[in-house]
Amino acid sequence: MAQGINYLFVQERLDYPFIIDFHLFCESNYGKTYTGSKTPDFVILKEDFSEIGMLESKGEASKTSSITGNSGKLQSALNQLNSIQQFCVHKLIPCCTRLENDKKGGVSSIHYSIRDKICQPKANITTRIFRQHYASWFYLVGDFTIANTLLSNDGFENLEEDDNYNLDEEGQIYWVNRPIIEFDSENDSSFTNFRYQFELWSSRIKIGIYKSVIDSIGRGENQSPRDYPIDSNETYVRFKDGTVIKIGNDNNE
Repeated sequence: MAQGINYLFVQERLDYPFIIDFHLFCESNYGKTYTGSKTPDFVILKEDFSEIGMLESKGEASKTSSITGNSGKLQSALNQLNSIQQFCVHKLIPCCTRLENDKKGGVSSIHYSIRDKICQPKANITTRIFRQHYASWFYLVGDFTIANTLLSNDGFENLEEDDNYNLDEEGQIYWVNRPIIEFDSENDSSFTNFRYQFELWSSRIKIGIYKSVIDSIGRGENQSPRDYPIDSNETYVRFKDGTVIKIGNDNNE
C-alpha cells in the first residue's frame, strides 16, 4: 500500500508523472543489469522533461522504528540512492508513507526529501524514459506487442486501426475494449477464467489513455502534452500521465 501511495504522491504532487522500474532503466538505457545488493525502486521523469530523478519508496507502521534521524527510514532510503554512482540523475527523492491507526486517533502521513545531484544525463534518455513509462501501461492492459515496441525504441503508430482499442465519440480517449492477452486456445481453462473475469470487470471499469498522449509518443516529442484534463470525479479517475479509469455499472454511454 505504501508503495502505491508514494508512487501517486510523486506523480500528482511532485510533478514526476513518468515512473519506471530502476532495473528496467538500467537494462534498457545502459545495456546491463545492475548487480548491487540494494537499489532504488524507481527512476522518475519531470512533467516537462527537465529533470530525471531516482525514487526510493519506504513504508512504515505505527509501531515500528522512526522515520527521521540517522537511523530512520528516510536516511536508509537516501543511503540507497547515494550508493548508485554510475547512473546520472538530477534529483534523489527518498519517500516514506507512515500508516497510523486512525481508530486510535493516529494520522497517516507522507515524509520525503528532495536532494540535488549535479549531473548531465546522456542524450535522448528522457524520451526513452517517457516511452518506457507507457510500455508499463500497455503491459498492464495485456498488449505485450506495443509494450515491447516502446521498450525497443522502434517506431510507433497510433491506435486507430487497432481492434484492441476504441476511440470515444469525442475523439479524446482510446478505451481498451476487449481482453488483449492471447492464449493458445480458447478452450484453455485459463482463457475461460480470464475472459469471465474481464467481462465482469469491464462492466464496471474501463481503462483508457488520452489520444494526445498516443500522438505525442508517435511523433517522438521530447515532452508530454498537457491538453487533457487531470481532475477526477465520481465517474472518471484521471491520472497526470494521461491515463484514465471510468467507473460505473454501465460503461456503454
